[in-house]
Amino acid sequence: MSMDHRLTAVFDADRTPEGAQAAVFRKPAWCWFWALLCVAAVAVGSTATVASNQVIASIIFLYALQALIAEGMGVRLSPDRISAPRRFHAHLPPLLLWRVSGPLQQLEYVASLSKVSDGRVAIMRWMDASEIPLLCASRETKLAFFKSLHRFGPQVGLYKRKS
Repeated sequence: MSMDHRLTAVFDADRTPEGAQAAVFRKPAWCWFWALLCVAAVAVGSTATVASNQVIASIIFLYALQALIAEGMGVRLSPDRISAPRRFHAHLPPLLLWRVSGPLQQLEYVASLSKVSDGRVAIMRWMDASEIPLLCASRETKLAFFKSLHRFGPQVGLYKRKS
């Protein structure tokens, strides 16, 4: 069940779906970061005397607000769909633009990156070859996500990247 020399299967057990509940996984630290950035942008924008500084503060506020909403919604996993904040790179988590969503049938695999951020990062790979990094609050949260995905999406490959 391995895809290439860098991936090994995380779960080999029988994959049978259990109860049909949705699961949500959030990273509270990022929610706080975006909330504080919103407050800071409002404070700077309201005290700025130069119009260009007000415009910059407004843009930062809008970006931080959309990121706060996307992050606050968390990674949502249901028996037929998955939705997550759209990050562009695992090493640059503030680069976030709204959300990505799709049916579990279009998810090719999810790989755990054990060497990145103390094992709290995973990569979702879609059938169209696009990849979205997932940031988890802890290793335990990532494991719970993998267990939920294992339960809801038996066809989705679950892997661990060694490098």
